[in-house]
Amino acid sequence: FFFQAEDGIRDFCLSRGLGDVYKRQDRFYLSALKQTLQKTAFQILRESFFEPLMTKVLKSVVTLLANERRDNLTRNENMRRVIEFIILLENEVKLEKAENKYMYVARGQTSNMNIFNEKFLPTLLEDVKNFYKTQSASIRELSVPEYVDDAISRIEREERIAEFYYPHSKRAVVSTVQAELITERHLDLINNSTSGFQVMLDSKNERNIARLYKLFQREPETVKSLAGALSLYITKPNKLCPKLEEFNDPIEYVKSLIGLRTEINNILNNCFMKDDSIDVEIQKARENGFQMLINRDNKSPINLAIYSDMLFRKGKGDQDFIHQQELIVQLFSCLYSKDKYIQFYTKYLAKRLLNENYSLYDEERLFLEKLNRESGLGMISKIFKMIEDIQRVKETNRDFTAHCAKSKIRIPTDFTVSVLTSGSWPESIAGEEPLTYPQDLLALTNIFEDYYLKANPARRLKWIPGQGDGELSFKGKYTLVCKPPFMIVLTLFNQKPSFAVSQLAELSGMRREFLVEKVLVPLIKKYQLLVTDQKDATTLDDDSIVSINEDFSSRALRITLDLPKVTKMKDKVEDEADQKQLQKSREFAIEALIVKIMKSKKEQTFNDLLAHVVQLCTTFKPQPNLIKERVEDLIARDYLKRAEGDSSKLIYVP
Repeated sequence: FFFQAEDGIRDFCLSRGLGDVYKRQDRFYLSALKQTLQKTAFQILRESFFEPLMTKVLKSVVTLLANERRDNLTRNENMRRVIEFIILLENEVKLEKAENKYMYVARGQTSNMNIFNEKFLPTLLEDVKNFYKTQSASIRELSVPEYVDDAISRIEREERIAEFYYPHSKRAVVSTVQAELITERHLDLINNSTSGFQVMLDSKNERNIARLYKLFQREPETVKSLAGALSLYITKPNKLCPKLEEFNDPIEYVKSLIGLRTEINNILNNCFMKDDSIDVEIQKARENGFQMLINRDNKSPINLAIYSDMLFRKGKGDQDFIHQQELIVQLFSCLYSKDKYIQFYTKYLAKRLLNENYSLYDEERLFLEKLNRESGLGMISKIFKMIEDIQRVKETNRDFTAHCAKSKIRIPTDFTVSVLTSGSWPESIAGEEPLTYPQDLLALTNIFEDYYLKANPARRLKWIPGQGDGELSFKGKYTLVCKPPFMIVLTLFNQKPSFAVSQLAELSGMRREFLVEKVLVPLIKKYQLLVTDQKDATTLDDDSIVSINEDFSSRALRITLDLPKVTKMKDKVEDEADQKQLQKSREFAIEALIVKIMKSKKEQTFNDLLAHVVQLCTTFKPQPNLIKERVEDLIARDYLKRAEGDSSKLIYVP
């Protein structure tokens, strides 16, 4: 009767009075208690109706959600409202009318979710965990690609369920699902022997690799395991790159490395993209893998330098040439002994630059700039100086020709001089064999030296007789392109047709062993330009007679005479010399770093100094013993001293 008074018996004054009382309860009585009718009603609803039934309601909701998860049922709007009501239980609410229905909604933010978090969410998460643990066990028989597709589908479905029913707890629920489907199984997915990650890499199945990464990306810690597997894959023989130890040819060795790097780069670009760039963990794994692989063989820097030389000698400056450069730079960045690569690259570059037909100067510069950006090597500045020297050759010889014309000096033959800056070029470029120039050539060198020193009085010239090329006319029909040792010996036969070996050695200035082995034997046996009175040219002695071969003939009108390749003993000697030079340059580099650090820090313990040197040295991996030796040497030379009473502390001496 009381609740019907407002509208049901409006015409009776008594009822109208009761209605007025009803209307005014919220305004006077409840306000005195600091309550509202809505709030009081919601409190009665919660305490008298919901709380006694809470356990059953929550259990029913979880059961219904499990049924929907299992059978992929359509969304239940009433169940969503029940879950929303659970959230509203401890928040300030208000009534709103929507679609002819009154509903309680939160007034402002639903900041208080204790009942939901303490009563409902743990039960929900436990049910989700058990459900997917069972599901994970049931789909273990699937292949890895099938499992990945199924897991992604299940996770995405769970995300849709969470977004509809409990969006504020979506992360917690999905994390529970991912823990069961991804974290607990990720090592099995990687190491599966029939369809796992390594099998995908061998078959270059980029679709499956990308799907596996998409799954693992949901749990970042599992990506680290995937990255570790990639790094391990690179270091072991695989279908993309067989055992590197099987390659005796440096070119084939580097080609195999480049092929592996290209395939891995393609896989990373197509399968491991994150925010428009390759995942950082995967990038690190690639670099770590190649570092372990390439530094396993201490000849890798030399092999890479040989390949670089081949590339530039045969390169055409096209897109493939540029791409090959990029790959070389990437492999170079993985080397521990970057300075060793630069040492041999410089040797081969010197030979390329001294070849007058070489023209890829701009390409060399761009390549060197890439190396410099990758490592910050100060020694590369010397290589730029080498290129500048060669590019000035035309200008220098043009000015020399103009000087001769102006001074009316007659030059009877084509004569080109390359002026090289001392200290920028490899020491080996100077050659080892003493030579005596023919008088005609010696006169030309004197004319050039007089001109150059007058134009550059602060400089000195030292001639390198073993370098360069010459062209000789033979019998007026053939052109012989030869190195100075051949040129010197052959021009002697302009004086007379025959010489004893001892006479040739004296006139050429060459050692007898070098003259016979490297010059006379090839001219007699290989090129047949000379003849001897001995049956076997390799048995020539001082009295053996060598003459011009008057019966010489050849289909080729232009013949190139090459010096024989050095013997293994010669290789060993050169290797030892290169190693000594490398060791010397490393000692200088370490000393420079030590002085730089100590000048800044003033005082340091040896262990701290050791750590700083290792950190700052980017060209090679310095060994602690070498650093200790250089510290002791700097102490002996009064650059450093030990602290009194503490021998482990070093002090910089200004």
